[in-house]
Formats: sequence, structure tokens, C-alpha cells
Amino acid sequence: MTIDSSAVLCVFFREAPHERVLNRMVEARTVLIGAPALVELGTVLTSDTPLPAYRITEFLYELEITVVPFGSDHWLEAVRAFEKFVTDPDTAERAPTAGRVRERSQLRFQDCLSYAVAKVAAHPLLTTNPAFARTDLDLVPY
Repeated sequence: MTIDSSAVLCVFFREAPHERVLNRMVEARTVLIGAPALVELGTVLTSDTPLPAYRITEFLYELEITVVPFGSDHWLEAVRAFEKFVTDPDTAERAPTAGRVRERSQLRFQDCLSYAVAKVAAHPLLTTNPAFARTDLDLVPY
């Protein structure tokens, strides 16, 4: 499976349903996370909490999570995700950016990157972000 930053933040902040999300990670044979998601995790953890960024490294090591470098296939798939899920099909215009609510999927920039990692790997995505339910990805239930 592929995980996004929302799943990891759910575990770190012990938000409901952190125990079920963590169990899915532990039970999985393979767990991937895209390198861009780690940037988001690092910035959130160092700005919103007293947790040092090295806790991310410990978490990755303890759960044997593989970091996926973001390459050519990924950026192309992320752009496709933006075109498909962040563009209003009725007007063929880009939906607002910078965290504003979008018409259909409400994916953010970082979400498009996590989408791409899961899509290229052909793995289901573990996320707590409800916007992914509107995409064509298989999602990991928790």
C-alpha cells in the first residue's frame, strides 16, 4: 500500500481513528510513501508541534516504510491528477488553488503528489483525507 501524509499525521497526533490506521500500516506487507509527503510531514511537525523532524525517520524505520523518490512518471501522473480532479469539467477552467475548496474532489497540491505515487506504484492508498474517495484510486479501508 501507499500512505499519504494525512495517515501519518493521524497516527502522530493520535487522532481518531489512529489505532486502525496504524494497524493497517503494521499489517501491510509493503508500505510506500512519496518523498514529497515527507516534506509536508516535516513542515507540519516542526511548525505545529514540539516533535522534532527526526521522529519521521524513526517512524519510517520502525514500520519499514519505503520512501519513493518523485520522478518523471510521478510528476506526469500528478499533473494528470490535477487536470482530472482539480479542474471543473463544466467550465474547463482551473479550480481555485492555494488551499481553497474545489468544486469536485477538493484535492490539494500535495494530494496530487500522493495520488501520483499510489497510481504509479499501482497500490491502494491509505489516507484519512475524504477527498480521495472522489478519485479513481483504490483506497485502503480502516
